[in-house]
Amino acid sequence: MARKLKAKDKDADPLESVAEFDPDTIEETDVPNAQVASEPISPLGPPAPVTDPGLSSIELLLKEANRRIEQLQADLTTEREQRQELERKYFQTEALAAQAEKALTGLEQEKQKRQELERKIAVMETEMKHAQSKAETMEKEREARLELERQINSVKFKAEQLPEVAEELAEERKARVTLEREKASLEIEVQHARKLDQLLTEERQARANAQMRASSAESRLAQLEGELAAAKSKRSFWNRG
Repeated sequence: MARKLKAKDKDADPLESVAEFDPDTIEETDVPNAQVASEPISPLGPPAPVTDPGLSSIELLLKEANRRIEQLQADLTTEREQRQELERKYFQTEALAAQAEKALTGLEQEKQKRQELERKIAVMETEMKHAQSKAETMEKEREARLELERQINSVKFKAEQLPEVAEELAEERKARVTLEREKASLEIEVQHARKLDQLLTEERQARANAQMRASSAESRLAQLEGELAAAKSKRSFWNRG
């Protein structure tokens, strides 16, 4: 934009018309108090009417040229200020555009980094889920293996204890047979003892009965002896009489 403004200023050089001015080309009509309203000299408008009759046409022309030059210089200053303002705004806009482009580039890079991180996070989450599932499966398999090992160890322990258990079982059976035999023998002895006790009881009862009968017989014998003695006494008494 700055280059375009400079080219425009070069094309519109305000001193170009003054450099090409030729006093010999002035017609007689260009005299004081001439009517110039139909073709104005200045592009900015008709010049102010000249009222001083003492000025020559060259002086009038130079005065008008000076006025036009001052006006053009003022316009040039204004244009330059506007151009400088536009250049400043252009540079500011260009800087803002560069900053915006840089920001957009950074934003795009950040977006790509974010997308890459999101992709990596998604991959890591998938891998973590797979690893967690695999770990759970391995834990179940480990628990199953430990349970099998416990069962195998228990079976091995029982298998190692089988000879001892068999020996103990044989001893228990032998002891049971011995106890059963002793029990049978004791039962026979108990039965024999019961029979002996019964016989002893019967013998004691028979002895008691015999003693009772003997006592009764002795009493009867004593009674009979008394009666016999009484009878003998009575017979003796009768014999004496």
